[in-house]
Amino acid sequence: MYKVSVLVPIYNVEKYIERCVRSLFEQTYENLEYVFVDDCSPDHSVDILLSVLEEFPLRKEQVRLIRNKVNRGLAACRNIAIGNATGEFVCIVDSDDWLDHNSVELLVVEQQRTNADVVWGKMLMHTRDGIVELEEPLYRSKHDWVICYCRLTTGIVMTNCRRIIRRSLYERHDIKAAEGLNYSEDKLLMSQVAYYANSFSVIDNYIYHYNRQNPLSYTAKQKQTFNAEVFRQESGSIRLIEEFFSDKEDVYYNEIARARVRYLKGYLDQAIRFSSRNGFYMVVEQIIASNPKFLDEIGWNGWKKVIYRNYYYMKCFQKVKRKIEYITEKKIMRLIRYIKTLLLHNRNTMRILEQQKKQLSGMQVKLKQNNITFRTERLKTQVLSCKEMGITNERNCDEELIVSLTTFGKRINEVYLAIESIMQGSMKPNRIILWLAENEFKGKILPITLQLQQKRGLEIEYCEDIRSFKKIVPTMEKYPDACVVTIDDDVMYEFDLLENLVNAHIDNPNDVCACRIHRITLNENNTPKSYMQWQFLTWPKEKSNRNFLTSGGGTLFPPHCFVKEFFNKGSFLSLCPYADDVWINAMIWMSDRQITKVYTHSPKGCDYIETNLEQDYALSKENTNALNCRNDVQIKAVMDKYDLYHYLQETETL
Repeated sequence: MYKVSVLVPIYNVEKYIERCVRSLFEQTYENLEYVFVDDCSPDHSVDILLSVLEEFPLRKEQVRLIRNKVNRGLAACRNIAIGNATGEFVCIVDSDDWLDHNSVELLVVEQQRTNADVVWGKMLMHTRDGIVELEEPLYRSKHDWVICYCRLTTGIVMTNCRRIIRRSLYERHDIKAAEGLNYSEDKLLMSQVAYYANSFSVIDNYIYHYNRQNPLSYTAKQKQTFNAEVFRQESGSIRLIEEFFSDKEDVYYNEIARARVRYLKGYLDQAIRFSSRNGFYMVVEQIIASNPKFLDEIGWNGWKKVIYRNYYYMKCFQKVKRKIEYITEKKIMRLIRYIKTLLLHNRNTMRILEQQKKQLSGMQVKLKQNNITFRTERLKTQVLSCKEMGITNERNCDEELIVSLTTFGKRINEVYLAIESIMQGSMKPNRIILWLAENEFKGKILPITLQLQQKRGLEIEYCEDIRSFKKIVPTMEKYPDACVVTIDDDVMYEFDLLENLVNAHIDNPNDVCACRIHRITLNENNTPKSYMQWQFLTWPKEKSNRNFLTSGGGTLFPPHCFVKEFFNKGSFLSLCPYADDVWINAMIWMSDRQITKVYTHSPKGCDYIETNLEQDYALSKENTNALNCRNDVQIKAVMDKYDLYHYLQETETL
């Protein structure tokens, strides 16, 4: 009898885990391996697991407990568990669900009878209102099974649980969950398993008990409202499924692309019904980026009417227009007609579209320049004419919200653009502080634009010249109990920057929330590769010590988030005088804080437009120059000084 690996992630389930692990240890099938992954659970879940294990001494040698050093999310735990499994088959169980005592044995017997790659049984869903029997459609063939997954027929069909799956499928085809996609991560995994499996079999027994009474579970978060986090994760999962099938048989790709559009249409209706402004923006962006063939099948005119009619319904037409002002309806309709022509006359449409995107890049550059000019002129007009305060006394979070920045001589006449973009945002801060070097500006007359902004709430303070560190160190010293948002002085920000940062802070009050993050990649000796080789971290968000924020993109620092060494001017000016972000990230690691990726309209987190300033004096140019990457030198200096390399190691096995 072959070995079955039972894989269980653990996080915040102390009320339910005892029932789960008892059902696992009481299985009638003996040749089992248990792989538990503790995702830094803040409660006593692991203690309860170990206590129950003491009652089953014969199971101890079969149990492996893996502890993550940082919370990485459900998807990462799935990958870790599968990667550490040694059984011929894997059986995934959520830690708040449970099995019948003979569930694994029934599945194994059926697999031996049919030699199927995947075997599953029926499921009972336990809710506060009672027990619901969940049955999967009857598939006549593997093709029907894959088609059902591509159509996203129902979420419960696509779950990893209540199955045994041949482990070699994951290894041979590199099937992994997308880290950070912790909701609907099953969809991506099971779509690939269904496609690559040679055969499947189903037993007519209820073997799995699905708990919908846990308010902390991911599925319980889908309430009767528009949940932006659920939308980002579910739409992200569906987008990855569409990418997976893009080079497979047309029948599968067409089904998932069509299903994605249906999902977006449903979410658009939901955002409108619950008057979710941010949700509406998010869905519209994905609609515009979807395959036009299937938008047109549903009816582009219908889509257009829904979108533009509801600009007025939600009373935010101008704000939406700012987000997509470089895309006019005329350009969209022209692109739709062009793509429809390609779809009708060429079977290689998607390949040609990629080529056309490259050809259109020049047009995008021109549009970007026009957008810069438009935004600059509009902000200049608002500075000169607006009388409305750019700050507020109202609290949008529990702490005072302060926006802090700095500038120097060559930028003093243009810094008002960055400040005004914050003042005109959808959420106003309680303070905006511009820090200037005493030896450079004290006693001098400031530009009229800054004087006008001072009347609307801008505070200008003077301090010692500590280079770019002026934007954060003095504010953190003077206002330790506040939430501090840092911005750069040479960009114009999106209108909802503060809104997105504050929402992320409310969900993750102890984390540093950043818009723009790089993912540190390591050499074989576990030292960081060159900064130039790091990639941007795109959504969905994930927490990791290898997340490296760049504070100018918009970053929110919670109160008291740094150790005392952060304020040591002698250290940061000697170790990394030209790279404040290197110092900030190092101090975050030393403070045992996590960095959370904030939702941004740009996948790379660049929710801003750079102004037309001279860039020959920008720090970033010399810091990241491939021939003289000063960032690498400063990163090494700081990591060597404080011995920080161990922070980049994220998991350990016990």
